[in-house]
Amino acid sequence: RVVSLLEPERDRVARLFGRDSERMRDVLHGLLLGYTRTGRLQRAKQALDEAGALTAERFGPDDFQHVFHHLYEAIYLSAAGDTRAAERAMALTDRDQRAPPPGMLRFALVLRRTAIEWQIRLGEYDRIEERLAEIARDADQLLGAGNALTANLHPHLAQFHADRGEYAQALAEREITARPDAVGLPSAMRTMAFAQVVLARVLARAEGRDALLAQVRAAAANIETDRVALGGLATEARIAIARSALLLGDPALAATMVADARALLAAAPERDQAMWSRVDQIDGEVARATGDLPRSRALLQARVAQLERGRDRGTPALWTARLDLAYSAVLMDDPSAGTLLDRARSERPPKMPAGHPLDLLDARLVAATRDGSRVLADAGLPWAAGGDPQTPLPVGGMF
Repeated sequence: RVVSLLEPERDRVARLFGRDSERMRDVLHGLLLGYTRTGRLQRAKQALDEAGALTAERFGPDDFQHVFHHLYEAIYLSAAGDTRAAERAMALTDRDQRAPPPGMLRFALVLRRTAIEWQIRLGEYDRIEERLAEIARDADQLLGAGNALTANLHPHLAQFHADRGEYAQALAEREITARPDAVGLPSAMRTMAFAQVVLARVLARAEGRDALLAQVRAAAANIETDRVALGGLATEARIAIARSALLLGDPALAATMVADARALLAAAPERDQAMWSRVDQIDGEVARATGDLPRSRALLQARVAQLERGRDRGTPALWTARLDLAYSAVLMDDPSAGTLLDRARSERPPKMPAGHPLDLLDARLVAATRDGSRVLADAGLPWAAGGDPQTPLPVGGMF
């Protein structure tokens, strides 16, 4: 709704406050966020350039407002699939992050957290835990113990560990966020946190299948109760529940979640390209689990194509999407499966730790292409690195 609300505002703001006003710059920043979210990158770039020109006109070169401009520039670049360029834009704010003006101390901490978030997305893992701990220390000094900014670092640590296949560590971070006394979480966020912690428990094999499946179904009931309050998080929560359901061998529940997610996205006034692509991937996994391999391949190919429109390469998202696609191709006895596996392996992030559970899947798929054994390819995986190979975990949902 951001774009549909703000586009008519441009003329009104220009008439009342002037085209070079601070209010106009705010409108342009809002439009930039809306355009990037809905994939209208050319319009986003136009809004960014106009806002940048106003920033240059209105503020001196050392004014902190230029930091805001670099942040919006980085948001645009990240949405355009060039997260490394976004990092370079954020690096222009390093001085201000270290020594912000008094009124911007909290915002400087947010900038530092955002830079780490993008590094995790790129699979660049140097000093991530150490730097998040430094932000937590500085936030506690500035805002006091128990502040929301420190609390909200745990999901980033959870994502860091989950991407690396370190499921027990990811679960520990998710459990902190999902506690009843967790700081700074309204009801809808608690519902989302529960869906995410259940997925983390499934990946970590924290309990038996029946107990975990009961929790997955409870999470599904919770999101129905909080459907309106969840807002934009509703689709994210459904993806988490669908992944959990697939991992526990309940593709019917996963399919229900995917259908609900598609209905929510279709009803939105503006198309969220990135979220549609993520739903395509989980939908492709549901199709594979229910035996519709051609549909699975088509959806997963669409996901890979969307990711490859940008410049980001060697990222966790592209590696897992390409491996997901190769998996369906192997099960179809597709002659291109070997090539697809090679492509997936070429996208494995260089700093991804050895021994990731998906490395085992890769090895099994390679073996399957050599001896034609679909049974070997579809045998499931240990629940986590070092898990019991006699009790395999369905592969769908791990990606």
